[in-house]
Amino acid sequence: MKEYAEKKKYTFMNEVMRVIWTNESEEYTKCYNIAMDMEISDLSETIYLMTDMPMYEEEYRGGMCALVTTGCGYHIQNGHMSGCSMCNLHNSPKLDAYMAVLRKRDVCKYAWTVKQIYLKSKGVVDKRTYKEYWLSCCFLGDDQMPLEAYRELFGEKGIILKRPIYHEFETSVASVRYEKIKQLESFVGKKGLIFRLGIEYGSEYIRQIWINKPVTNLQIKEAIDICHSMGHKVTANVIFGIPALGEEASLKEFIHTMQMLEDYKADFYSISILYRDPKTLQGLVYERLSEDEVLRDKGLASGKHTGLPWLFTVLRGFEWIFRNIPNYRERCGLGNFDPRIVRDGGEVAYNNRRDCRCYKETYEALRRFAFYKDIKPLQELFANYSKDECYTTYKNLLEQQEGDACLEMLCVGKGLSKAIWNEDWIRWYKLLADELKEGYKK
Repeated sequence: MKEYAEKKKYTFMNEVMRVIWTNESEEYTKCYNIAMDMEISDLSETIYLMTDMPMYEEEYRGGMCALVTTGCGYHIQNGHMSGCSMCNLHNSPKLDAYMAVLRKRDVCKYAWTVKQIYLKSKGVVDKRTYKEYWLSCCFLGDDQMPLEAYRELFGEKGIILKRPIYHEFETSVASVRYEKIKQLESFVGKKGLIFRLGIEYGSEYIRQIWINKPVTNLQIKEAIDICHSMGHKVTANVIFGIPALGEEASLKEFIHTMQMLEDYKADFYSISILYRDPKTLQGLVYERLSEDEVLRDKGLASGKHTGLPWLFTVLRGFEWIFRNIPNYRERCGLGNFDPRIVRDGGEVAYNNRRDCRCYKETYEALRRFAFYKDIKPLQELFANYSKDECYTTYKNLLEQQEGDACLEMLCVGKGLSKAIWNEDWIRWYKLLADELKEGYKK
């Protein structure tokens, strides 16, 4: 894929995330240096013994497997950890460092180790399933998945004894290239391939400046076009809720994102509802600014709810989908929405109170849609949400909030600058303001 002139690495949020991940960056560097001094066989065995591959199979027609690789390229940048501000879905720094060293020193042993961890965790695929979903951050990236890894996983002595109807590969937008897809096709065939791309948000200034993901809309369109030109389908990952911003801004951005991806002819959608994890932007705002008076007045800080969207807004978003996205039952799925997937210290979206009945009812309705494509529970909740006991608080919150993502970013960014950089906060706040002024014009 081409590199575009308008692609730019913004600085403010990258530095915020580097602050969040400071300790882990130091651990990564330490472990990387240790691994460089280890024998290759010892390094591979150590990785194998310390690792189990996460798998998610409940209620899926097949399997969803998180392969252990070198880690997310957005997260690990020349030994420093930063990455997408809403995300904490990473391996341990030690594992990422060990895998990076193994990949650097012996690519064949690296590929063999990826395969062995898979076999230890799941075994060979010896039954024909509907779909196998391969999660590795960047399945078309040479760093994570070199030719040798394809050969180990899918070659003559690979792990697939019975081919699934569909393979779905998670990969980054920037990794989508004709030659790499052809390389993968030579092992898995040309039929039944779906590529899952991390789009997240449709507005470049939100994706690049606030989310810290340096991907342009032009790159997204070209990646989708490449996949389609080779006869393959695309699933777009979309997030409902902008970290630390308000309800109307999040809803507007969600609708804009879906409209843009419809124009780009995305085939499927995987919609994840933003949740709050440690080591994320929404987690940091909760930790540092949940009682901030300025943010409270703007409706952006509210104690334990800080950094989370409301489920009422989620209902409004799905009501829009049901009216505007053709064939939504076949095309729209749900990603990280189940409260069971959130790790210790995390929190999922809710309304005014976690113990309100609307919480359980909404998640059950989401589950019904996710697994059985039943829209009736969500429609009933939307039709009656204004009668819920949490609604008055929600309505008052909407009146407080600006409803403009750019203005709310400036407000939260000012609070973050003061909380992180103390006396030097004006310099960093001005940097964010300048970046937003530049990015918003595009």
